[in-house]
Amino acid sequence: MKCFLQLVAVTATFSASVAIAETPKKVDARTIIEKWPAKPRIAALRMIDKYGAPREATSTKLVWKQTGPWKRIVISAEESPHYFPQMHTDFLTQVIDYRVPPEKIDEISRMNGSVVVDRTRGEMSVLCDKEEISFISLNLAHDLITGRRNVSSARDALEDAALEVSLGKKPVLAAGLHFAAPKGPAPDPDEVTLESARRPARNKTELEDEEVLGLLMTIEHAQLAAANAVLAKKEAGQQTKEYAEMMREHHADSLMENDDLSDAMDTDPRVSTKSIALEAAYDEALANVLSSGERFDERAMAMMIAGHRRALSAIELDMMPKAKSNKLKKGLGEMRTMLQALLSAAEKTGVATLEAKR
Repeated sequence: MKCFLQLVAVTATFSASVAIAETPKKVDARTIIEKWPAKPRIAALRMIDKYGAPREATSTKLVWKQTGPWKRIVISAEESPHYFPQMHTDFLTQVIDYRVPPEKIDEISRMNGSVVVDRTRGEMSVLCDKEEISFISLNLAHDLITGRRNVSSARDALEDAALEVSLGKKPVLAAGLHFAAPKGPAPDPDEVTLESARRPARNKTELEDEEVLGLLMTIEHAQLAAANAVLAKKEAGQQTKEYAEMMREHHADSLMENDDLSDAMDTDPRVSTKSIALEAAYDEALANVLSSGERFDERAMAMMIAGHRRALSAIELDMMPKAKSNKLKKGLGEMRTMLQALLSAAEKTGVATLEAKR
């Protein structure tokens, strides 16, 4: 069951993303926002006057980075209705680095639903309509976190300060951040729960085998990810899809076998610098194929074959020499045989002659 959960997690990681194009220096951001709704356009003009030209832009967004007290500022042409503390629309997002204790996230949300905590990245942001409201909301969130206020008093303070801003006054809470925001990442990546990898290492041999198992699982997940991505592409030809399906079936079975191996050894996979580097290499290869629309079948087959060879190299150079457990060595031997069989199948179709070595 553990591996099935891992497999679901892997297949769920593929999502399309749209990159925000960097604003050319020749383009005036004021020109970009000419057709925007009035409120976001006004806010954008204020940010331009205060912080200068945005670093990035699309027809619907302007983005500043590392300016003033902010890690990031994003203004969107799209407005979101918000009724607290008064009816308005939200379109201005301002972000700081801040590691919020998990137990405080609910209180912050109850204080103002437009204050968003990204626990994994270690960010706290406000979606609102004025920079003054961003300062007010973050200062009150900090007061909640440090225990100086409760939710009720923070909401009352937000209502009072927002009213003052609407009246053209300058409340103390709106003058800037009342605390020193971190000038750098403050992530909280949480902890592994799908694999009980926190068992104390009983000896040096077990720790090494945990790392080898980590490499083994990295290969399984990466190969499954590549196969799933190829099968999801409409451009993939029949021969490419048949090979990807065969690869997926082999690695799905192998993943289950390696999970059984982990249980038999009473040892769980452990992440290492080698497994991180190996995963990055697989991810980069897959991203390169998916980002290019030209000669997809050729590039996809070359990627899958290169993945087999990368795995075989890791087994020979990093895993076999390091493994101490005979059970683990046997599992590595079976993985090597499977990878060689996949390469042999590629040769029979004539695709292994592609330039696939890295």
